[in-house]
Amino acid sequence: MNPRLLPLLFLLGRPFSPLYSGVMRLRPWAYRKGYLETKALPRPVISIGNITLGGTGKTPLVMAVAEWFKRQGLRVAVVTRGYGGSIGKGPVLVSKGEGAVISPHKAGDEPVMMAERMYGIPVVAGSDRFNAGLFAIQELDAQIILLDDGFQHLALKRDIDILLLSARRLFGTGKVFPGGDLREPLSAISRAAAIVITDSQIFGPDQIEACRQMLDVLAPERPVFFSQTKTKAIRDLNPSTPVFAFCGIGSPEAFFEMCAETWTEIRGKKAFRDHHVYTLRDINEIATEALKAGASCVVTTAKDAVKVTGIWSKATAREGKILPLMVFEIEAAPEPELFNFIKSQLPPLTEVGASYFTG
Repeated sequence: MNPRLLPLLFLLGRPFSPLYSGVMRLRPWAYRKGYLETKALPRPVISIGNITLGGTGKTPLVMAVAEWFKRQGLRVAVVTRGYGGSIGKGPVLVSKGEGAVISPHKAGDEPVMMAERMYGIPVVAGSDRFNAGLFAIQELDAQIILLDDGFQHLALKRDIDILLLSARRLFGTGKVFPGGDLREPLSAISRAAAIVITDSQIFGPDQIEACRQMLDVLAPERPVFFSQTKTKAIRDLNPSTPVFAFCGIGSPEAFFEMCAETWTEIRGKKAFRDHHVYTLRDINEIATEALKAGASCVVTTAKDAVKVTGIWSKATAREGKILPLMVFEIEAAPEPELFNFIKSQLPPLTEVGASYFTG
């Protein structure tokens, strides 16, 4: 779907928003009352998710939390749906912690990207998150299950529900799908155990305080933490290098803004829909546009890179010139208080492997 068409589609879908909103209000109630089943895993489950369609910096924060657990000496596994892949219910092992053992076509781009960037942290994919978590526990001896994009996945009990909101678009359009980009009504924010504002580096002190006040109304007494997005410098590229940027992520505007903050010459940019499956034709078009724009290299996200790296040289070679493809990596830097909160909500971390079973 062309991102430029979204405003029109939301406008057309607005009459149906009240119905969808009502259903999404009813779901949590049905789970609480037991009309819908919630299963529990025999290990702590921490869910990290969002309330808007599109990107909120979820994947970088999942990796940051996973790495923190690893530094505590705990065996953490990331369990993810594998959106955009063909695995279905799964579970499928994406990585034992030594790189991806399955393609993005099967597992989805985000699971493979996480698998390639996290050493010593297994990744398991499947739409049935309970069985995926059980697989991680039984086959990989995971002590902690980190549930990626789990805020709406109420079929799996979680010990901590962390909700992400992006500083760039806190509540999105403010309207519920299909009339807007909210997955649920804003009242669902109160279901979170904690709220994390990502991309908070764009906020000043006044905006941070205003944000806290708004969230205190929507979710009283819920702790609010802030997480900055940091970029990793690309070797051999200086700020004056003319670049062409492309991506297929949920929030392309945020990526292009970060590129503009890093390089003074952005010769062109191209956005595809989230989780786009790139074809050779797509890559040829990108290469052609980049060359015509006078770019010296092409820059994309780590999520896109796992899908295009293998075919990039074939496409650019057809143009008679090979432009280098660079990966613009980002990482989340949350406040240390977030980790203190997580620690306070779980059994003693050094005893998770035993005490969680005995209660």
